[in-house]
Amino acid sequence: MSGWQVVLQKTVALFLVMLVGAWAARIGFWSPEAGRTLSRLLVDLVYPCYVVVQFLRTVDGDILRLNWYVPLLGFAVIAVGQAAGWLGGVAVRHPVRRRTFIFLVAITNWIYLPLPIAEALFGDSGVRTVLLMNVGCQAAIWTLGVATLSPGLSPKDSLRHVATNPGMVATVGGLLLAVWVPALRGGAPDYPVLYTVLEAAEMLGGLTIPLSLLIIGAQLGSCPLADLKPEPALWGVLALRLAAAPLLAILLVQAAARVGLVIPDAPRQIFYLVAAMPIAISCTLFTERYGGDSLLSAKAILASTLASLATVPLLFRLIQSQGW
Repeated sequence: MSGWQVVLQKTVALFLVMLVGAWAARIGFWSPEAGRTLSRLLVDLVYPCYVVVQFLRTVDGDILRLNWYVPLLGFAVIAVGQAAGWLGGVAVRHPVRRRTFIFLVAITNWIYLPLPIAEALFGDSGVRTVLLMNVGCQAAIWTLGVATLSPGLSPKDSLRHVATNPGMVATVGGLLLAVWVPALRGGAPDYPVLYTVLEAAEMLGGLTIPLSLLIIGAQLGSCPLADLKPEPALWGVLALRLAAAPLLAILLVQAAARVGLVIPDAPRQIFYLVAAMPIAISCTLFTERYGGDSLLSAKAILASTLASLATVPLLFRLIQSQGW
């Protein structure tokens, strides 16, 4: 099975799980209160457990030295999206809507949707790459992204959000354990208590992908389809997020290669994958918190997620056919 076919198969499987979440929300199995509780559980506990365990499985000192640039790719993927957003945002007159427009184009779904696809394509290497890219993505979101939505946010507050994010804390902790206590990968006979804790963390972390997909589906299922009325801003966000941003990412990689900065196959393909993802579900939380256009955010998240079922596999077929 070729790469784009793997992407298509995995994308359809992800949507099927999200449909279960959407169905649960539609028939009342999934209340808004339960959704908020499970979202917090995912972000603050389940996903951090997944990060620590995966880094212990896939990272050592040599691998970390070879992949030092991967967090920079994460920062770059948000920056490329933001550049695409600025290109289209000049046509949006209302300042709040313009800032929201740019933010939505910039903030791709950088973690929960690409994780299972990257794992299907590249195994442990793919998972490790997505998790390392998360470091740069988080830094870009809380600096470039939030500064766009709320120009008055201080650099100190931005850095505080990056440093205290549970996923970032887990990333640092997992990398330190992987490099300094490599025995944990082999059963850790000298650390029985810690190994038992890590076994429990692995059980919790295993919920990350299915739980995140159910939550995404439930949040999308709660959005009234009647709100998806065509409007120029919505079409602009979709075109820039799902087409222009990934194409700019491809051009950036090609330009880097021309000056001798060749990115290995797995990180390069995953960079493209993350650049092609729809808008992150969390964008609604950001727009509500920092005074953006929450209605445009909700509509664009739903529409981009549905459209990505077609655009992501098509993009990967193009990449594969062109040898990018």
